[in-house]
Amino acid sequence: MKRFIAAIVILSVLLTATIIGIVYLKHVVDDISGIVVKLMEAAADNDYDKARNLAEIVSIEWKQREKILIFATQNKEMDELTFTISGLESLVSEDYWPDLRSQCEKILTILEHIWESERPSFHNIL
Repeated sequence: MKRFIAAIVILSVLLTATIIGIVYLKHVVDDISGIVVKLMEAAADNDYDKARNLAEIVSIEWKQREKILIFATQNKEMDELTFTISGLESLVSEDYWPDLRSQCEKILTILEHIWESERPSFHNIL
């Protein structure tokens, strides 16, 4: 009976940790994606100051959240995302809007791929 209770406790802890991780990942993907979309809108409106501020916010938010996500996701995607986000501020400062837009779209694509690959589904399990 003690083993059964221990097994249920361990299973409950693992299930809770998994759910918390999934919810946190979804929250990070939604937050970063939202800021990047606003950055794309600011670039489309040629609003330099707003775009610069949003690029800084994306960079700061990503640096804070990357430390936790590195344990849950693939390093290749995290490295590519970190590299792309780090280049946003220089693209804004150079007023190179077309390349900024393509980099923002790349960030959104990587974030979507991270979410799809980490989200529990039959496709990911099989």
